[in-house]
Amino acid sequence: VCEIDFDKIDRTKPNVNTISRLQSSTRDITVLVDEGINYTDIKRTINNIKLADIKEFYLLDVYKDEKCREFSFTIRMIIQPTKQTLNDKQIDNIVSKVLLELKIDLDIRHKQ
Repeated sequence: VCEIDFDKIDRTKPNVNTISRLQSSTRDITVLVDEGINYTDIKRTINNIKLADIKEFYLLDVYKDEKCREFSFTIRMIIQPTKQTLNDKQIDNIVSKVLLELKIDLDIRHKQ
């Protein structure tokens, strides 16, 4: 024997996201960062760009050169389109937009 109180059941619909069926691409970028800038600043700048195809990004590596006052941050970006498959040129354009915004906002240079 079992009793169920239907008034106590949460009937709100769960919030779900559509999973893209398109292939994702991974790009790593390394940028030169002055001592006063931290990853939180970089993260905020990339989030403010609001590029829908950037599914995720995170700090992959940090290197401090003893000879200068700069850090090298390597950031991994996972780019996954929602509408159509992206070619290399389109993916490179997304990466270029991120690098340009980092340069404008934080004066961060791309290490090539």
